[in-house]
Amino acid sequence: MKLIRKEMRLNALRLTNTHTASDNADLLIVEGYGCHFDTVNGNNEVVTENSFADFFADLKNGGQMPYFNYQHDPTLIIGGWDSIESDSKGLFCKGHLNKRVALVRDTVLPLVESGDLAGLSTEGYAMGWYDDDKGIWHAEKFMLLGISLVSLPADFAAEMVVKNKLRMESQKRDNELAFILNL
Repeated sequence: MKLIRKEMRLNALRLTNTHTASDNADLLIVEGYGCHFDTVNGNNEVVTENSFADFFADLKNGGQMPYFNYQHDPTLIIGGWDSIESDSKGLFCKGHLNKRVALVRDTVLPLVESGDLAGLSTEGYAMGWYDDDKGIWHAEKFMLLGISLVSLPADFAAEMVVKNKLRMESQKRDNELAFILNL
């Protein structure tokens, strides 16, 4: 078997929970699975828990967390990832959107609040092999570089739930009132 290195976007994460951090109203806390193990995604790619062993070793030795950007654009950082853990299902990620960033405040947050934007895409460099018979890429090693908020992920089954919906609805009403008063 010949190992091949390629850039890889798993497109397999959807946020499952969000809430505003009680100690920092400018951060919207998000969490969900970055990818699911042993599951072929919409890009015909599959990872296992062992695929991320080198990533976790680097992270444990003081490596940086992956970036959190918008639509795979490395210039559009919208927040940060606070923790990434491996469990029996996949990579469980916790992070935050920074509501002081204009793109988040003006574009991303309204789409997240309405449920129109909840997909995330995991990306990085991988070494692995391609099964010609099944048409599936198998990642042996995956170095996670970023998790991007995207409009259409490959994993349609994942979903996002807003944890602190009352606070978000109150903020939305305040924003609408401020808009009306400024007319």
